[in-house]
Amino acid sequence: MSKPLIEIPAVNKIPKMDNSKSIDWGDFELGPLPSQCSMTISEDNINRWCSLYDDDASLYVKKAPDYISYYSGQNIVTPFRDISAGLATLEVDFYNSIPRDVPLAVTGQVINKSVRKGRGYVEWETSIFENNDLLQKNRRSWFFTIPEEDINKFPEKEASSPIPPRPEIWETEGLSLLLSQDRMNDFEGPGEINGHTNVELAKKQGNPGPLAQGAFGFGLLTRLLAKDFENKFTQGGKMSLKFVRPVWAGEQINAFYSIIDKKSLRVWVEKDNKEEVIVGTVLLA
Repeated sequence: MSKPLIEIPAVNKIPKMDNSKSIDWGDFELGPLPSQCSMTISEDNINRWCSLYDDDASLYVKKAPDYISYYSGQNIVTPFRDISAGLATLEVDFYNSIPRDVPLAVTGQVINKSVRKGRGYVEWETSIFENNDLLQKNRRSWFFTIPEEDINKFPEKEASSPIPPRPEIWETEGLSLLLSQDRMNDFEGPGEINGHTNVELAKKQGNPGPLAQGAFGFGLLTRLLAKDFENKFTQGGKMSLKFVRPVWAGEQINAFYSIIDKKSLRVWVEKDNKEEVIVGTVLLA
């Protein structure tokens, strides 16, 4: 008999319990994640997500925003609640629109554990289904601080494919988003105290201030590409992103793309000083 599905929030972390703990390097084993989950995206969920990204909720009467899948890829590690790691890469395959107000199955599996330059990397894959129809699949790679004795126990992480250089001229005006502390706090949810929300804790972690969530750059790029390429992106497109520099509370991010050929794009997110914080590529359907 299959396990019962665990209902997870679509746009929030799973509720905090007295025994809640973060998932760490040693908690991951290759293969399917133990929890099988479901989620239903409501109108309130869409309104919350759009408010975080300055998006227009009236655009999503029959479907949800294509970038609303971010939290499901984090909540799939339930009963663990937080991830003691940094986001290194994110790859997303868009097969079809994500509907609202219907139950969706969410499955996950750990597909790789590796080591590079003294860090441990865990890559897991999350898939979202309506009945048996695959709607979206994403793969995240997180880097962890690991015990010294683990460094030689795992294979060396393969170098990723190079990203084409940024052109001097590109085709889009892009989209921008100010990552205020209030916006970052709202993303985490009420009462969350961590390196995204608390100045003192962020400084104890060696940062100049709270670190902005990488989800904002992913969402901004997805909004931009869905607007400009529609079904060529949202129904058959593939996005591959590298998170290369941090963004701090109070900084603005700006998302752009340039056309490589008929089906390929270079995408990036930069600060106002033109420093790139996310770089990647997109293949259109």
